[in-house]
Amino acid sequence: MSFAHLAYYLMELILLFFGSFGAVIVLFLFYSGYFNPVLFKTQTLPQYYLALRPLVGDYKNSPSIQAELMQELVDGGLVIDTTAGIYFDNPKELEKDKLRSLVGVVIKAEQLDLFKALHSDARLVELEEQKAFHTSWNYKSGLSIMLAIMRVYPAIFKRAKRDHFEIFQSIEIYDFSQKRLDYYFPKQTLDSLWEVNSSN
Repeated sequence: MSFAHLAYYLMELILLFFGSFGAVIVLFLFYSGYFNPVLFKTQTLPQYYLALRPLVGDYKNSPSIQAELMQELVDGGLVIDTTAGIYFDNPKELEKDKLRSLVGVVIKAEQLDLFKALHSDARLVELEEQKAFHTSWNYKSGLSIMLAIMRVYPAIFKRAKRDHFEIFQSIEIYDFSQKRLDYYFPKQTLDSLWEVNSSN
């Protein structure tokens, strides 16, 4: 076999490998729902009791705070399977070190007394009833959250621009027991929540 033939077959193997790899990625994205349309409905925020800690800084730091609080509460006897986050600022409009958020977990109503007995430094917040844009995403793997964020936020900002309304804050509720990611965009500002729950 000549060198030219060897190079040709080698090139075919390389193209086959990358073609197969690309096909696997596309199939995974289909499986994860990445290509599904992102649809929003106006609904009333469900009643949630949230245990939250304030964070000023990059939103990427929120999972570690949620995990730490979740472990603390589980050690205290609570059953925690849902994380929560209220994000007050648009990271495209503000420096990362100035972004405001309240991050933590959802407390089940029947466990409120147990939570209070722990005297955690997390703030207990009950979301007020109000209208919000809502969409959900299926949780299928650790990448589902990243893919959801990549699709949901551009979609809501596109709709806001088209329909001439303002996006104030976002609320993310990740229920891992139900394998469901919920995104709410309230029609009224939540700035008062930050003012009340961010102070020492």
